Amino acid sequence: IILMIIMSRANGFLAACEMMRRTLFRFWDFTFLLDGSLRELGLDTTNRILLFISIGILFFVDYLHEKEIHIRETIARQHLLFRWLLYGLAILSVVIFGIYGPEYNSAGFLYEQI
Repeated sequence: IILMIIMSRANGFLAACEMMRRTLFRFWDFTFLLDGSLRELGLDTTNRILLFISIGILFFVDYLHEKEIHIRETIARQHLLFRWLLYGLAILSVVIFGIYGPEYNSAGFLYEQI
């Protein structure tokens, strides 16, 4: 599936090969955290902090799944007030931290810049 996505998004065969090479051989290359290229994405400091917090949450949820802790069932067993508070917090975080406004371009996709 990834190969089909890369082939459909690339500007040509050589660009697709370069994208696959970067995917396979630079997977664990974390130099972008230190060389400043993360700033080239157009994120300010607040959005970068939110990015790292979100990645941390994803790692935590993945860890819980590996330990076979089912988050949905765990939340469903909680008190009704706590569940709705959690759901409201999730919706509110999307509204607050979502990137919208007059300069937001929904057609601009991250990978089209490669």
